[in-house]
Amino acid sequence: MIDVVCAVIINDYSEVLLARRSDKRDIGKWEFPGGKVLPGEDLLTATAREIREELGIDIQAITKMKTITGDIYNLHFIKSKLLDKSQQIVLTEHDQIKFFRTDDVPLDKLTAGDREFLVTS
Repeated sequence: MIDVVCAVIINDYSEVLLARRSDKRDIGKWEFPGGKVLPGEDLLTATAREIREELGIDIQAITKMKTITGDIYNLHFIKSKLLDKSQQIVLTEHDQIKFFRTDDVPLDKLTAGDREFLVTS
């Protein structure tokens, strides 16, 4: 199984950050940003590294909220927060980011694992 971290970045208004994919697979679908855990790397360190690589910002990865096991991936959802709200996000694998109230998340436009996380949490 491949371990993947998904940063659940929550702002001061209890909204979650989602990013819309524009590269590789699931183009046009929203997701919690993140990526693969490197060998020997812990989940919180991997989350902070992936967000720095994908969005160019620093976060504090706080705790694992849930793990969803798929066919090839273990998706680890990590509660996180921005370290500095004035940071400029740089999109590399996504074409849009947005904070959503959980009631307003477009479930039909989420990647499958992220949808399962929101529906079962």
